[in-house]
Amino acid sequence: MTKFKLGFLSLLLVSNLSVAQCFDGFPNIRREHVDPYGFLSWSPLSLKTFLEGWLQQHAFLPVQIDGPFPDTFWVRGHCLAQIAALKGTDQAWLVGSEFGEALSEFLEAAHDPA
Repeated sequence: MTKFKLGFLSLLLVSNLSVAQCFDGFPNIRREHVDPYGFLSWSPLSLKTFLEGWLQQHAFLPVQIDGPFPDTFWVRGHCLAQIAALKGTDQAWLVGSEFGEALSEFLEAAHDPA
């Protein structure tokens, strides 16, 4: 599982593409180019349940990452999202990025026992 986590996180660091296709339907989404990471998107502060519902409605699949700081990432094709909670509240931000190759292919390769 460690190789999977390292590979997954390395994808976060090499993104250079626009995120328009991934989060266009989200209300008031903001985009910014952040060197050296490429384009990132983030939402206004929203209810965590709304963010989870929006991701599910738009066919994102949750991927649990275990470890000292467990988290859930959401994947759809080349789109990657995370819900960043405001500590002690039911509010959170949707943070996302887009990658050139399908993350689902990466996930399948990472889980292949061969």
